[in-house]
Amino acid sequence: MKTNLFILLTIFITDLDVISQMPSPAIIASDATVSPGQAVDIVFSSDNDEFWNIVTFNGTITWDPSVCSYSGLVSTQLFQMNVTNFDTSQISNGILTWNWMHMITIGQSIPRGQEIFTLKFTASSTGGLSTPIDFSSTPNPMYWNNFAGWNGTTHSTPGTFTIIGCPQPSADFSFSNSGLNFNFNNTSQASGITTYLWDFGDGNSSALVNPSHTFLNDSAYNVCLYLTDSCGTDTICQSVQPCYFPIAHFGYQNNGSTWNFYDSSLSGQNTSWEWTFSNGGGSFSQNPSHSFAANNMYTVCLTITDDCGQDTFCDSISTYSTANLNTNLSSSITIYPCPFQNELQIKLEEEKDEIKVKMYNYLGQIVFHGNFYNLNELSIHAEVKNGFYIVELQIENEILYYNLLKQ
Repeated sequence: MKTNLFILLTIFITDLDVISQMPSPAIIASDATVSPGQAVDIVFSSDNDEFWNIVTFNGTITWDPSVCSYSGLVSTQLFQMNVTNFDTSQISNGILTWNWMHMITIGQSIPRGQEIFTLKFTASSTGGLSTPIDFSSTPNPMYWNNFAGWNGTTHSTPGTFTIIGCPQPSADFSFSNSGLNFNFNNTSQASGITTYLWDFGDGNSSALVNPSHTFLNDSAYNVCLYLTDSCGTDTICQSVQPCYFPIAHFGYQNNGSTWNFYDSSLSGQNTSWEWTFSNGGGSFSQNPSHSFAANNMYTVCLTITDDCGQDTFCDSISTYSTANLNTNLSSSITIYPCPFQNELQIKLEEEKDEIKVKMYNYLGQIVFHGNFYNLNELSIHAEVKNGFYIVELQIENEILYYNLLKQ
């Protein structure tokens, strides 16, 4: 009796050991080659002889949703499996999960090569695309369990879903600009030999892949890209708005210690103004007023910003009084007018062989110099900013200095 019991236990343990070494069930998806827009059945079959007495069977199917879409359950060999066993909440992302449990404890067996279930997929309208019909452990693990309590991960082999033909081209572009100058970046999707034709909407065109173009006016233009490859043609048009860079400038008048500033800038839409004064303070008004102390030099800057860009203009302000400026260096030399604008006249009683002229700003920098010969009257064109200057005259061996105001 003991011997028989020992033999039975040995056989049972040996069977358990054999079963524990047996491979897991396997599933394989069929391949499909279809025309654009065509629907086809994908068969998911048993790929070995281990799909036996299965009571629980779960998993996840994945694909590229731009290539094909899930259209529903066609048929199944699993007992009482229906559409409710499939979670379609993520099919727009190319993910379909299933959960199935046999209602009978002994489970169900499906021999190698026979259908487990069949699903319908519909191809997109674009040819030349392909995607694997694959399996994944997320979000639903590939899992099986049989009546004896053994379980594990299901082996899987993907299929391939192919759409015949070639994909239609898709024209697209982006752009950047600096004022009237534009750079176009071609982001089209095409295959094979491809030609491009750009129409800039101003009578000009280009066949380059990524052209640059300068418009002549700040008008709106309709830019179109015409794309042609071996599979077809496509066109995209976008409106662009060139613009002129702003040019900052201003004028001013003084009334005692108060100076009134007038914006004379050239700018476009949505212009903003920022004034800075070297004696402190600033303003965001278009035409501000500001006070300066007497007998000094100040710097005023205006920065304007519009939809096209930004520019800054600075000028010097002199608060020196002109009341005591004497235009007579001596009885034989006269410099006029004072204050001057751009033209400065120097008059001598008699002709000199050589006259050297230098003009210094309030920082001691030379802003004008010139040598003149055999003249008694000079006309100097000095393109300098408004402010206080010192003129140096060297006549033969004599050097003379003169205070001067430009405004």
